[in-house]
Amino acid sequence: MNAKRTIILARHGDASWVPRDYDRPLSARGRSDIANGAIFLIKKGLQPHKIVYSPSRRTRESLEIVRRVCGRATLVSDVEFEPLYQCTVAHILDACCFGEGIQNLMVLAHNPGLEDFLDYAVEDGASVFKQYGGVMPGTMAVLEAVYDGNMLSSRKGKVLDWFSP
Repeated sequence: MNAKRTIILARHGDASWVPRDYDRPLSARGRSDIANGAIFLIKKGLQPHKIVYSPSRRTRESLEIVRRVCGRATLVSDVEFEPLYQCTVAHILDACCFGEGIQNLMVLAHNPGLEDFLDYAVEDGASVFKQYGGVMPGTMAVLEAVYDGNMLSSRKGKVLDWFSP
């Protein structure tokens, strides 16, 4: 049985440079871009019910902004998932567990994994990248993912909406 689910692929906001990549904080621009992305989600009625996120500082700071802007009332849960720091297609597939009452799942992570997953999940990734220009910091890509049982079907999804700062 095929079911359609909404996955929001979100890349952390622009980050400042520090010696250790894991500890990079959001820049002022990054904080603003993430807040604008969260406002975009609200306007579209796509507030995340669950957020699975990388434990890096810039993704945790992005998570806090999404929580604050979208309101904690709509968020059912958030889950820190260490493998999202290295962010491969397999890691994102593992992160895409909806659970009871979850309609909009956000994966808040890093490139190149987000772009690789987008290419894996949608019908024509090449045309998506051509149209939107890739998953830049602060991007929120809303996907309709197709599941066969509990398994995400490769290349059957489509992009429903897109926010790029």
